[in-house]
Amino acid sequence: MSDIKVEPFIPDEDYDNPAMVTDFYEFTMANCLFLHGYKDTVMVFDMFFRSCPDNGGYAISCGQHQLVKFLREYHFNEQDLIYLRTKGMSEEFLDYLRTYRWKGTMYALKEGTVCYPQVPMVRIECDMVGAILIETYLLQTMNFNSLIATKATKISGLSTHRKRNVMEFGTRRAQGQSAGDNGAYAAILGGCIGTANCLAEMKFGPEVKAVGTIAHSFIEFYNNDNSILIRVKEADGIYLYTASVSDGAAKRITDYRLNGVGAGSIVWIGDESFIMTAVEMGKHFAPEADPTPKSPVIQENLGTSAPARTYQDVLRNEEDERLFDWYFTSQLVCVSPEGVKKIGKPA
Repeated sequence: MSDIKVEPFIPDEDYDNPAMVTDFYEFTMANCLFLHGYKDTVMVFDMFFRSCPDNGGYAISCGQHQLVKFLREYHFNEQDLIYLRTKGMSEEFLDYLRTYRWKGTMYALKEGTVCYPQVPMVRIECDMVGAILIETYLLQTMNFNSLIATKATKISGLSTHRKRNVMEFGTRRAQGQSAGDNGAYAAILGGCIGTANCLAEMKFGPEVKAVGTIAHSFIEFYNNDNSILIRVKEADGIYLYTASVSDGAAKRITDYRLNGVGAGSIVWIGDESFIMTAVEMGKHFAPEADPTPKSPVIQENLGTSAPARTYQDVLRNEEDERLFDWYFTSQLVCVSPEGVKKIGKPA
C-alpha cells in the first residue's frame, strides 16, 4: 500500500489575508462551478439595500476606497491553499487560485454619495471566481462603513443643514481594531470634526484628525480636599456655591447665573476656583424629555417587556432637536469669586 501524504494546516492567529474573509459556501460553489467549466463565465452582481433602517430616509454610500484596495491586492497565498485543501477543494481549483488575480470591473457611486433603497451602491462584473469569492468582504465593507457614515450625518447635523462640532469616540466600543479604524474614517466622511483614534489619522491622513479632551482620572489629580461644589437651581438660573469640608459653611461663588452646568468633571484650581462645562443664560432651561417611548420594545426581563429608545431614534422629532441643540451650547468656563470666564468656544 502506498503512503498517503497529507500536509496539515497549522492555525496562525497572526495570519491575515483579506481574500480569505469569505463564507465557506462561496468556496464550495466556486469549486463546483469551476469543475463544471464555468470559470470564465462573466457574472454581474449589484450591491444595494432594500429599505432604510428605522425609516431613516437615506443612506451615505461609504467604503469604496477600502474595497478598491482589496480588489487590487486580491490574491491567495500557499497557506490559503493548504487550508482549502483540508476543506475538500479540488487540486485543479487550487492550482487555478495559486496564480489568480482579480481582473473584473467595479462600478460604484462616489464615496459619500447619498443613496436610496434599490439603488446599487456597487456593481461587479467579473469572471465567476472573482465575482463569487469577494461577496463577503464587499458586503461587510460597504455595510459597515455606510452605516457609520449615515449615522454620523444625523448626529453632526449634516442631514438638517445645522452643522454641529461632533467628535467621533467609538474606537473603544468598536467590534475590533479594524472597525475602530474604518469607523473613524466613515464618521469623518459623515461630518464629524475629528476622531479619538490616533492610528486612524496615521492610516488615513490629517483629514481624519485625532483630537480629544481629558479623562476623569486626570481630573482626580486636581481634586479639592477642602471644598465641595454645590449647584442650586433657582427660578432665574443656576447658582454655584462652595461648602467647606471642615465646618460645612457655604457661600455663593459668584452672582453670575448659568443655565446649565456639567454633571461630572470639574478641575479645581483653588479652594474657590475651578474649570467646568456650563450653559450660559440666554436659553431657557433644558427642554423636558418626553417619557413616551419612540422605539420598538427591545428589552425583556423576567417576562416583562420594557420599552426603550434606541440610538436610531435620536433627532427623530422636534423635541429631540431642541434638546440636542441645547446641549451643544455648552461652554468650558473658569469659575471664581471674580466671575465666570469663558475658555474657547462653545461645543
